[in-house]
Amino acid sequence: MPNPHDDQDLVRRAYEAWNDQGPGVLESFGADSIELVDPPQMPDSRSYHGHAEVLVRLEEVAEAIGGRFAHIDEVTPLGDEVLVSLTWRMDPSPDSAILGEVFHVVRVEDGKIACMRVFLTRDEALAAASD
Repeated sequence: MPNPHDDQDLVRRAYEAWNDQGPGVLESFGADSIELVDPPQMPDSRSYHGHAEVLVRLEEVAEAIGGRFAHIDEVTPLGDEVLVSLTWRMDPSPDSAILGEVFHVVRVEDGKIACMRVFLTRDEALAAASD
């Protein structure tokens, strides 16, 4: 049985590396079939599959938001998934402009990130993780 703390540690390391090196680092942390799911309330919400699609989408989102740094506020096991709470900022400096919050529910399989579902509120993320 997988250890939720191992998954939590892997996810934390992946998100820290993402901040340091950019989203391309997810290739080494993500499963070949990695999936990224947009927030459900977005009008064009969809899922992206595989490293190439996921990385393109992450770059699109970063460009649209304008910031390239996400302060990691929380990484918490939720059953067999991990909740990641992030505050998007223009850059890593403590006085950098806050662009918004986002919440990821991350599933790890066989030591790799298999799925990242994105939510705009913590309550939505928690509800989705309990489904």
